[in-house]
Amino acid sequence: MALFSIFDGNKNSENSNTSEIDAANFRIIQLNKKLDELSSTLEALWELLVEQHQFDESALQEKISAKKSAIESRANETTNCNSCNRTVPTSKGSCYYCGAKLDVKVSE
Repeated sequence: MALFSIFDGNKNSENSNTSEIDAANFRIIQLNKKLDELSSTLEALWELLVEQHQFDESALQEKISAKKSAIESRANETTNCNSCNRTVPTSKGSCYYCGAKLDVKVSE
């Protein structure tokens, strides 16, 4: 009978793997829907800016590119935690490692 328990263990493992794959696939579908929703919203905002405020598209694109660069550079900044002295991103409010609140000056 011990031989059959080995097969049962393999079956449980396969079921667990299938469940994890199903959950991951479901999450991918959710993320794709959210991406589509955000893309539609962004497109609508873009059209509103151009139409209602008579923005020049190329000038608007330049301003957006500059703003994106500033945001991306802030996202890559790091600081040392005053409590544990480990390096953490400045974009987070607290240290990943010890949970201490980060004392970060916000720059524009």
